Amino acid sequence: MITTYKGADGVRLYTIGNEIGKGGEGHVFEVRESPAILLKIYTEELASDKMDKLRYMTTMRRPAIYRFAAWPLDLAIHNGRVEGFVMNKLTGYVPLHMLFNPMDRKKLFPDKGYNFLVHVARNLATAFHSLHVEGLIIGDVNEGNILVNPQGMVAFIDCDSFQIKNKDHYYFCEVGVPRYTPPELLSAKSFSQVVRTVNTDAFSLAILLFQILFLGRHPFAGRNNSAEDFDEERAIREQEFAYSLKKQYKRLLPPLNSFDIADLSDGLITLFHRAFENQDQRPSSKEWMVALDIFSKDIITCGKTKIHTYPKTMENCPWCDFQAKKGIVYFLDDSERNILADNQEFAMFLNDINTEKLSLEKFKVRYLHTPLTQGKIDPRWYRYRWLHLLTAFVGGAIIAAFAVIHSAFVLLAIIFLAMYHVKSPFRRKIERELERGIGLIQDMKKQQLTIVMEYDHPKELKHYRDVQDAINASIKEYKKLPDPYLKERRLVEEKWYHKQLSLYLAGFLIVDFEIPSLWAAKKQLLYDNGILTAADISRLNKIKIAGIGPKNMQILISWQQQMANGFEYKPDYEQINKELAKLSRELAIQKASMENSIRQLYVGLKVHKNSILNRQTFLAQKYNEIDTAISRNTFFADELKQLLRYY
Repeated sequence: MITTYKGADGVRLYTIGNEIGKGGEGHVFEVRESPAILLKIYTEELASDKMDKLRYMTTMRRPAIYRFAAWPLDLAIHNGRVEGFVMNKLTGYVPLHMLFNPMDRKKLFPDKGYNFLVHVARNLATAFHSLHVEGLIIGDVNEGNILVNPQGMVAFIDCDSFQIKNKDHYYFCEVGVPRYTPPELLSAKSFSQVVRTVNTDAFSLAILLFQILFLGRHPFAGRNNSAEDFDEERAIREQEFAYSLKKQYKRLLPPLNSFDIADLSDGLITLFHRAFENQDQRPSSKEWMVALDIFSKDIITCGKTKIHTYPKTMENCPWCDFQAKKGIVYFLDDSERNILADNQEFAMFLNDINTEKLSLEKFKVRYLHTPLTQGKIDPRWYRYRWLHLLTAFVGGAIIAAFAVIHSAFVLLAIIFLAMYHVKSPFRRKIERELERGIGLIQDMKKQQLTIVMEYDHPKELKHYRDVQDAINASIKEYKKLPDPYLKERRLVEEKWYHKQLSLYLAGFLIVDFEIPSLWAAKKQLLYDNGILTAADISRLNKIKIAGIGPKNMQILISWQQQMANGFEYKPDYEQINKELAKLSRELAIQKASMENSIRQLYVGLKVHKNSILNRQTFLAQKYNEIDTAISRNTFFADELKQLLRYY
């Protein structure tokens, strides 16, 4: 059954389309009336305070809010009750954690370097600042409800959980993820009446900024340097910042193969220590914006690959070092894309190849067929004229002689001469020759028109352009050959990475850990369905367990990520290199085949081009020859016309 909702004004209609997502509170649908907006419909009936909150949010029509948040634009009312809201659709965005997680980033943002992470961090701080200026508190900050696009713009979703104040009334943020919650709020059993502040948001912002700049690492997860058990939540409570440069005795140390905080700018180092070791004076989003602006100016590019960017305080490119010494690829190496340059001779051939559109000028008609000033015609035509005159004279003289005998012969002579002038066989010969000459001239002019048409529209031109398009398409495909190779290369690396990660996560039994809001009954339910370890949690995306809803899944995924913080990837080079060698052989075969095809097409293209140009040269010569013939025949016709004057 298709459901249609009314807007707050009772006039606008929103009809449910395809479902595109679901969360802990409801489902998100496309809207049939407009592809630019979405509907969020709650699964449970809303309390009156929640409806009032949504109604008030739709009145906050401010550009700064719309810029950074999928904000409620209108209510979705059905049978007189508010069941959801309408919001703008964010196209091209992905969850923020897919950017700072190296595996996901290399797949979704393969051409982005560390400078892009700094850019996103700056935009995130800007978003927090803009929303705080509007009096909003985000509250439930986590990597899942913040999205990022390929341009580095960020946007918040699930904005109905924001803390909003309407005069003296608070609409509280009643949810939160422990690993982003400041220590002063972790002791609260419920957030339903907790007033959050810009300072509590500042802690969550600092966590996210740290994860962005440290490639997914959490500031309160690391190597345990004590005999005590430490998880992220305890580390946050006790302000045990794993990367601290101030503490003499540290119970947590940074994980191995991690980016060194000392390589950041002094300003950022100071802000991170204030955020995580000083509960009362955490840095504001504005301070982060200024510090990140300064830091971004100190980012330089590696001499080997433009994707590798890093702080200029470092002596060497850390990403090249990680790859060379540890086998860890944090950022792709775009020099791999120059694999086409292996065949230097063909690379030079591609540089020299010219597949530009064949530019042909229109034929320039040259009217050369004007009467010649010199020349001569067959003498017989002149003899015809004299024969004509002689016959007329003799005939006229004979008749004139008879006129002496009788005057009637005078009239007869006149009639004879008139008829002879008109019916003279010699005159008819000249007229027929003139008529033939004029017809010949007209035929030659038609030939010229045909020549001009063929010259301007060569028959082979379409085939030439088809071959030209085939060459350009082949070159484009040839240059894209590294893309599937690099994709397969990443898949090989991902396969071994996830295999090791899965084995690592399999060591964490769900029953052995206290997971917030996941009590014994829920754990038993997971156990009965084969979800025993942190590794098994990934299977929840494919199976449905009655009683384990979206909220539980979010908690479990967050706990899984927490457990994964201690994972250290050690590439199995022997197996990886075997698979990569196979990929390289397949690529080499493809390259050789395409190179041969492009060469053959280009040879054919040049043959067609030469054929077209040679044909045009021939046609131009033919046109000129006909033009000369027209001139000659025109002169001849003019002479015949002159002869006819004597008849």
